[in-house]
Amino acid sequence: MMSIIAPLLSPLVAKMNMHKFILVLFLILGIQEILVKSSNYIHIPALATFYREYLLYVIGYSIPLMLGLRLKNATRQELRVTVYYAIFALIAGILVYKLQTTGPIVISPVYKYPPHGYFILYGACVSVILWAGKPLLQNIIIPGKTVISFIGANTMWIYLWHIPAIIVINRLLHPDYLWFARWVVMYAVAAGIYWIQYTSVNYLSRKYPNRTDWTYLK
Repeated sequence: MMSIIAPLLSPLVAKMNMHKFILVLFLILGIQEILVKSSNYIHIPALATFYREYLLYVIGYSIPLMLGLRLKNATRQELRVTVYYAIFALIAGILVYKLQTTGPIVISPVYKYPPHGYFILYGACVSVILWAGKPLLQNIIIPGKTVISFIGANTMWIYLWHIPAIIVINRLLHPDYLWFARWVVMYAVAAGIYWIQYTSVNYLSRKYPNRTDWTYLK
């Protein structure tokens, strides 16, 4: 669905200046949250299915899609402005969240299916910050590759290793405790385990070039 609407959004996104573009994204984010809240009041089965399974995802995920299309050709000044907006939006989102709920901040599947404003805001803002930090990350080398290339080429293995990592971490800490710190530890452990796996397989491949038993582990 997103691949269908991407060509339609691309010309529209390219024509806007950055300030207007960010305001449009905030407007779509607000509309998405209103639509999510109102989805419980739709009782016609066919309409409810279309609304919850298609419309909410298309509108919600159009935000990171438009953001990616715009940042791809953004100038350094436009990227800097976007980072300022992202930091402001994160702080504002945290304050609103804390005013509406009690307890620790949790970005859980509750907000993911369908995508709530909090979930989209968090993902979009962190993506902007990571995009802005790309020049720095490209200078960090992990066995012959930049950290971006290493993670991007091995996301499946890192995802698989995060499962035992999160099980262990959840046994040590309550699932709602220090969610951001837990995420950092979990991701670092998963990526670290795969780095050991990747390095070991490369070593074995060089030492025993005629054997291919372990190449599927790369």
